[in-house]
Amino acid sequence: MPSSSSKQKSYPCPLIGNGSDYDESAKMVFRYKVEKFPEKLIFHFEKPEISDSKIQDLLDKGEVNAFAEFNSPATFNFFCKKLNFSEKNYCPIEVNYGELNRKVRIRFFLASAKDSVINPLFLSTDYPSNSFLANELDMLGISKAIYENIDHQFDPFQSDASSIFMITPHKEETESHIVDFKNDKINIKLPEESFKEYQFIKKDSNIPMFHCAIIFPVLIDAFNIIENYEKNTEKKDEEDDYSSKRWYGRLKDLKELRELRGSSYEMANKLLNNPVVKLIQSNYLQEKLMREGDDDE
Repeated sequence: MPSSSSKQKSYPCPLIGNGSDYDESAKMVFRYKVEKFPEKLIFHFEKPEISDSKIQDLLDKGEVNAFAEFNSPATFNFFCKKLNFSEKNYCPIEVNYGELNRKVRIRFFLASAKDSVINPLFLSTDYPSNSFLANELDMLGISKAIYENIDHQFDPFQSDASSIFMITPHKEETESHIVDFKNDKINIKLPEESFKEYQFIKKDSNIPMFHCAIIFPVLIDAFNIIENYEKNTEKKDEEDDYSSKRWYGRLKDLKELRELRGSSYEMANKLLNNPVVKLIQSNYLQEKLMREGDDDE
């Protein structure tokens, strides 16, 4: 029997989440978190909460199954995983790195585990009966799409903070550097003359200290952006929303997996391993002055 609402997609059975198939009080809530490892991802799915107690009871008894659908256009992967809640109220699903990448769509479904008559509490009053026959694998619920940013080319256990930055020249009138957060990498733009000097320094073996000195204050700003975004749940203006940028996701991964805590300054300092102290303790300046002295002789 088709879905009761002609304005919604037509399925063999009424679906929770499909427009007016059910009353507005019928809700289906799925939650999950992603754990990232060097060679795989683990999605930890919680048992869904369904406001219609009849459907929830069928799920608890195993007469209705839950599924997670993954759609990754960047890797041409589209697959569905059955979620097993028979022993615990959560289900881990492992996915190898490389199967998902960039913007990944995740949706959840409920489907009948066998042929049975379903008698929900909140079925729409427009439906011609208070029950319906569901065949095995007929869908009974569908969630809204959730989008997850997966960066499988980035290993937070091996990579350092420099992987989220790029340093380029600018031709603006200002003699100061300019920081642009609007791309997948944070772009630190140096005045042309400063950039030429930077390129000369890059050839030196002590560049890590100078590199840290350049990116350290910008990294503090980046952590501030993440902290403010997570604290402020209000809808962001598109120009101020950096959560979809690759640098944002990578820095968030570094923060979580390396257990960075404290202020933005403290997290940046720990991630770069005390860059100011390293620069002061380095003998780069002394060696440079000695080299210049030798050239004058």
